[in-house]
Amino acid sequence: MISFDGLDLTELTDPALTTVYQPGYQLGFAAARLLLERIEGSVDPPKEIELETELRIRHSVARMNARPQRR
Repeated sequence: MISFDGLDLTELTDPALTTVYQPGYQLGFAAARLLLERIEGSVDPPKEIELETELRIRHSVARMNARPQRR
């Protein structure tokens, strides 16, 4: 299992969930800036903004070289 958004709660689950972390503050800042530009009358075409994400691997995924468990 993998979650998205990097919530701190994902560390507390059993097993701890692997998560894709995205920078919430920077995401909100960029969105607010674009909104203010529109309010001020900008007619520029939509912009694509790329923010850095991070894959935080935890116990919810197996390692690539892990052997399958026998049942």
